[in-house]
This record gives sequence, structure tokens and C-alpha cells, in this order.
Amino acid sequence: PEAWRALLERAEERREQAAEATEEAGAERLELEPKGRARQGVKRELDEAAKRSGRRARTEVLDLVLTLAAIGFRDLACVAEGAEEAVLGTDRVPADIPRGDPRRLREASERCEQTRLSLELNVTEDLAFPALSFRLASLVGASA
Repeated sequence: PEAWRALLERAEERREQAAEATEEAGAERLELEPKGRARQGVKRELDEAAKRSGRRARTEVLDLVLTLAAIGFRDLACVAEGAEEAVLGTDRVPADIPRGDPRRLREASERCEQTRLSLELNVTEDLAFPALSFRLASLVGASA
């Protein structure tokens, strides 16, 4: 869904930046290598390192966003339960926010965390985020 498009684009930008930075550092190292078969092996290693660096950077962005979303739903559940003192993001939760169903809000937080953990298992973001949107919409009644 469009709701996640900006996030996925930002994660992709971060992946490209990290991969490029690793490639640039690798190019400097490759210049020092003598020509021949060993150089080709080093080039392959550097290419793989750039890909890993890019994937790691992309995952970090997605991980952070899903962690913050989980904390946000947790905070809303705290407010719904009347436990405002347990809210972590006091700057993010307005005092006059309508109280939702705490059980559903806790489940929404858990869904965000489950999605975050599933990304560690190489689940495709293109499938994970639409599924999360559907679940959140059914739990909290708004499009995510």
C-alpha cells in the first residue's frame, strides 16, 4: 500500500548509500591489488561486501520504523488502560487522544514486532508491509 511506500523508498535510498560507500572504499583497496586472478577474487569479495552492507542498512531503517510503531501502539494501549505514567513517547501521545480497545492496541504492537522479527528471516518487505497494513486496519480501524 501507499502508506508504506515512502518508508520503503527511504530504506532503499539508505541501502544504495551504504552500498556505494562500501564500493568506494573497496575501489581504493582494489587499486592496491596486483593484476591477475587474485585481484578478481578480491573484487568479488568487495562486491559481496557492498551488497551485504546495503542490505544491512536497509534492514536497519525498516527495523527502526517497526520498533517505533510497536512502541507507539504500546503507548496507546497504556493510555487506553489509564496508565499514562507508563507511556514511553510522552511527546507523541496527545493528552486528548480517544481511548481505543487496549487489547487490540497491544495486538497491533505485537503485529509490528512480529513483522520486524520476520524481516530477520528474509521475508520480503513487499509482502510483509501490506500484510501488516491489513492486520493493523482490522485491529485499530484505520488504514496504516
